[in-house]
Amino acid sequence: MSGIWNFFLKKSSFTALLIVALLFFGVFSVIVIPKESSPEVQIPIAITTTIFPGAGAEDVEELVTNEIEEALNNNLDEVNKITSVSREGVSVVVTEFNADADIDESVRDVKDEVEKIKRELPSDAEDPFVSDVNFVDQPIMLVSIASDLPVTKFIELADDTIDELKSVKGVSKVIKSGIQEREVQVVVNKKQLHKFGIRLVDVVRALSTSNTSLPIGGITLDGIEYSVKFEGEIEETREIENMVIGTTDGQPIYVRDVAFVSDGVSKTTSFSRISIDGAPSEQAVTFSVFKKRGGDITKIADSVREKLTELQNDSVLVDTTVLVALDTGEFVKDDLRTLSFTGLQTIVLVMVILFIAIGWREALIAGLAIPLSFLIGFVALHITGNTINFISLFSLILAVGILVDSAIVVTEGTHTNMRDGLVGKGAAQKTIKEFHWPLTSGTMTTIAVFAPLFFISGVTGEFIAGIPFTIIFVLIASLFVALGIIPLISAKALKQRGFSVFEEKQEIITSKIRDWYKKILRNILGNKKKENSFFII
Repeated sequence: MSGIWNFFLKKSSFTALLIVALLFFGVFSVIVIPKESSPEVQIPIAITTTIFPGAGAEDVEELVTNEIEEALNNNLDEVNKITSVSREGVSVVVTEFNADADIDESVRDVKDEVEKIKRELPSDAEDPFVSDVNFVDQPIMLVSIASDLPVTKFIELADDTIDELKSVKGVSKVIKSGIQEREVQVVVNKKQLHKFGIRLVDVVRALSTSNTSLPIGGITLDGIEYSVKFEGEIEETREIENMVIGTTDGQPIYVRDVAFVSDGVSKTTSFSRISIDGAPSEQAVTFSVFKKRGGDITKIADSVREKLTELQNDSVLVDTTVLVALDTGEFVKDDLRTLSFTGLQTIVLVMVILFIAIGWREALIAGLAIPLSFLIGFVALHITGNTINFISLFSLILAVGILVDSAIVVTEGTHTNMRDGLVGKGAAQKTIKEFHWPLTSGTMTTIAVFAPLFFISGVTGEFIAGIPFTIIFVLIASLFVALGIIPLISAKALKQRGFSVFEEKQEIITSKIRDWYKKILRNILGNKKKENSFFII
């Protein structure tokens, strides 16, 4: 096997080009590889949501939820359990699969079954929507904007800001909270309904097909609000008032004849306020920014900040206070800085110790193993479609103290062979011959410790899969660097020389320890009682 490593030693030009290529592709991978806070892991759950405008909770359960539950229960495999929630106007069915199920295939099966069953659902119900759950389906940024504008103007400002943030590359959605919505309320007069012989459902149907683009909160009758969804083109409330909902004696009946239409704001469901440096708190709206899957969290977060600065300089967010309350992109950058600092500390410590023990040239050469191994590891992460997240960064930090060992052995071995009279490549070849099997065996032993993590199934196994993958590949990279690259650098950079003052003292101490140990072994070996006692101790 030493012949493989000797190839890199003999073909010095090829090895030099290989080092340059690894440096280039390593740096390139660090730049382009997506960065995120956590791995993209799907949870074995599918959520089926169905909107049923105007329906009460009991009707939703009987006409929608039960139908979907029965279809999924009877026709799906790998299902652990199904739970549901039925409330006014909304049905939510949660399907939990077995841990070893293929999540993508299971979600597709749910979509297929829902597609079949939707024909049996009420015609007024919207098409069911099936979604999965992913660890990264959480906001990467929380941005709060405060202003003393009137509520209606502030709502318009919030809507304009959402549109601008959604235009940022890599942003999947933006959700606002802490502010009311513009909303039109239709309050129906029960006596007028009876007078004209109109049913509430006639009013709902007329409005539902009205093509209104106004966010109508619902229809209220006797203090009970019925939620309805409206989509379309009407812009003014008077157009709703003038809508025809029926006829009597040949005369049209308008919405205004049976109901009062008001243009206002929705009920308050959440609050958001900002207080900076102890100043009085101001009304605010908070935006939760989500990224698209596979997007680089650091680049997206930077783009969002640039967009906010642009909006502040323009007329959109003029005279407002903008506060970024959460930026997970900064957390990832901090983790990368921590990794860099930890790696730098390790390199410095290794170089200091080797400088004291055998010389500054040897210290520099051994220290190269850490950045080279890391860069090769980043290339592997990029090629395999992995991302930089806290799992992979934790793995790299964990591996820092391990991957330098092989390089130290090879560097010190080459140094010793040169001290004993060998020159350049001859000293490096002898080092490879002496140490390639021990180093390979030691690396494989360490790999064997982490390999079983690959066999952990379910969400947990998928979540931590980056630990064994990253550590194992970095360890393999460190072995390649130690036996394929370090010998050539050592042969070129190290010089043949005798013992230094420190090495002479070290050799004297080592000889005394070696003689003392030999004496102990002579007294023990051959005497079974002493041998057994020695092994027990």
